[in-house]
Amino acid sequence: MLPKTGDPMHWWNDGKALYPRLYTVVKKKLCVVVTSVPCERIFSEAGQILSEQRSRMKSSKLAMILFLNANLE
Repeated sequence: MLPKTGDPMHWWNDGKALYPRLYTVVKKKLCVVVTSVPCERIFSEAGQILSEQRSRMKSSKLAMILFLNANLE
């Protein structure tokens, strides 16, 4: 259990031998974004994906496409 004042990265650094695969994911995802640019980029991509020709696309499908675009390298 990690106290509220504890450092999650320090805890994961100590526990990386126990959870090596999960550690690589956490190391990538456990960071603080100090700008709104990624959020604005996703809205821009949503506007490009959801055009006049694709106006009948379900929101769940759009969410999946945006998730894949944001998380695939």
